[in-house]
Amino acid sequence: MKKILALVLCVAMVFSMSACGGGKKSNEVTLKFLSNLTDRTTGQGLVEQQLMDMYAKEHPNVKFELETLGDADLQTKFKSYVTAGTLPDITMVWVIPSYMDQFIDAGIFAEIPQDYIKNAKFSNGALDYAMRDGKCYALGRNTDVMVFYYNKDLFKKYNVEIPKTYEELLEAGDVFNQNGVIPCAMSGAASWCDSHFIVGIQGTLLGDKTITELPRAIKEGDFSGDYWKKSCDLAVEGAKRLFQYGFETYDYGTAQNLFLNGEAAMWWMGSWEMSVNPGFEVGAFAMGLS
Repeated sequence: MKKILALVLCVAMVFSMSACGGGKKSNEVTLKFLSNLTDRTTGQGLVEQQLMDMYAKEHPNVKFELETLGDADLQTKFKSYVTAGTLPDITMVWVIPSYMDQFIDAGIFAEIPQDYIKNAKFSNGALDYAMRDGKCYALGRNTDVMVFYYNKDLFKKYNVEIPKTYEELLEAGDVFNQNGVIPCAMSGAASWCDSHFIVGIQGTLLGDKTITELPRAIKEGDFSGDYWKKSCDLAVEGAKRLFQYGFETYDYGTAQNLFLNGEAAMWWMGSWEMSVNPGFEVGAFAMGLS
């Protein structure tokens, strides 16, 4: 079975491995590359494209066959490639057990040599979620964090301070609700967004144990830890006092528009949206609430 390089993605490093270790005897190598960065003119997509172009210029025998899809479409398309046995050589992945494990178990991803990882000098812990039984199956492209984006005008109008605890966050939600403003826009139809909200709470409960405890619990099917029930209880309370009515039916764009149009005081979303520029001043704070 053909194995591919799974990336989260350190482009220059991975390209080097692919070109040198792809097993092709001819002088010309074509690499099929599946990416979730559809915009190649700004942000991460531009950087990724520039690295590809730089590598291709330095290695004229290497050509890239690029396919870009949005997150949901990429997940669907990649699974169809797995079923059909027509895998790309390089793909972007989400290094979470619910996504990675199925493909590792199926032997889809190629192992990244330990010597290569050592020479790349990644920060301690950077690749932990890409590891299984001492083997690494993906390299890091970037790290994102989830934050609460907030409308500074609305916070000022209703005299709401930036929350420092989860209870203060809920109390802020009460103030906005009482004034007919949605406290926090949530993309409930995107199940990963709900999941990140709960995991964010778990992270505040577990601290530096999060990176080892959550994968262990999921792998062993052990959900007996107190933090599971507590985090879910807190998330339910958050859904009652923070999110818009019917949030579970809102997709990414619809929830985003609630915030951009000034209908919601906050928006729970990733740092990849830091360039958001509506007609009001935006701030951000993390879930790190005690």
